[in-house]
Amino acid sequence: MAALKRAQRMAAARHAERSVAMAGTNASSLLEDVASQKEFQVSMISFEKTPGTSLVHAVGTVSNLASRQRFGVKVELDLFDTSGRKIGIATDYQQVIEPRGQWRFNAPVINSKATAAALASIKEDQ
Repeated sequence: MAALKRAQRMAAARHAERSVAMAGTNASSLLEDVASQKEFQVSMISFEKTPGTSLVHAVGTVSNLASRQRFGVKVELDLFDTSGRKIGIATDYQQVIEPRGQWRFNAPVINSKATAAALASIKEDQ
């Protein structure tokens, strides 16, 4: 059952990327452009359910490729339903990411119909 759910989420994520690409924006290149501009690298985003609850989080890893600390880093994720339609956002925030360090973000997904997420933006306080 878990493997089936994972396969469905992966298929929905691929579908969401295709839908975004059809709208004139390639989600993969957008992800690379946004992240490279800020010397960040973002892993694939997946959904994880908290055992014993109905809470779901979009999780992934942000790597600081710079040789300096990064302060006030915020990720914003677009959430998509099974048809690839954007249905909301999820965010997470980290006060400091060390040079060449990583942060495992854990953004709460409020909309229960969300099946895929894609990076919308990554920002640092200046």
